[in-house]
Amino acid sequence: TGEPKAFGRHVPWGVCGYAPAQLRGAYGVRAAASGSGVTVAVIDAYAAPTMPRDVSTWARAVRGVPAFRPGQYRQVLPGKFDDENACGASGWYEEQTLDVEAVHTMAPAARIEYVAATDCTFGPLLDALTEVVDKHLADVVSDSWTGAEQGLTSADAAPFDQVFQQGAIEGIGFDF
Repeated sequence: TGEPKAFGRHVPWGVCGYAPAQLRGAYGVRAAASGSGVTVAVIDAYAAPTMPRDVSTWARAVRGVPAFRPGQYRQVLPGKFDDENACGASGWYEEQTLDVEAVHTMAPAARIEYVAATDCTFGPLLDALTEVVDKHLADVVSDSWTGAEQGLTSADAAPFDQVFQQGAIEGIGFDF
C-alpha cells in the first residue's frame, strides 16, 4: 500500500514505477536542483511519433512534474529511417518516452534534445552521438541502449571512445 495506486487502487499486477519524488530521492537530487540552464540530449534509434504528446499527458497526470514550457523539448530527426522492420522500430518507442520522462523528472527545468538515429545499429547511433558533440547540442547526454558493450571489440569501441573524449574536453557529460 506504500506504492502509487494503479487504476485508482492498489493492484498486485499493476506496474507503477516510481513517483518523481522517489526517483529524485534515490539519486539524492534536491527539489531545488531543477536543471535550469542545462540541456540534456537523449539519443535513441527512431522516434516515437507520439512522444511529445505522451510526455505531456504523463506530466499532467504526475504530481511534482510540470508540463514542458514552449521550446523546452525539441527533436532532431534524420531525413529518413532505415531497417525499421529488422530493428523493430516501434519497440524503441516506449523506451524513448521513458527516457525523456526520466530526464524531465530529474531536471524539470532542463531543455531536452531528443536526437534520433536512422536505425538501431552502432554506426547510426554513433552518428547521432557525434552530431550532439560536433554541434554541442547538449551539456549532458543520457542513453539507455540495449546491447552488451563487453561484446564490442576494441575496434568497435574506439570511435565511441573518441567521441566521448572529445565531448568531455568540451564539457559534455555522458550517462549511459
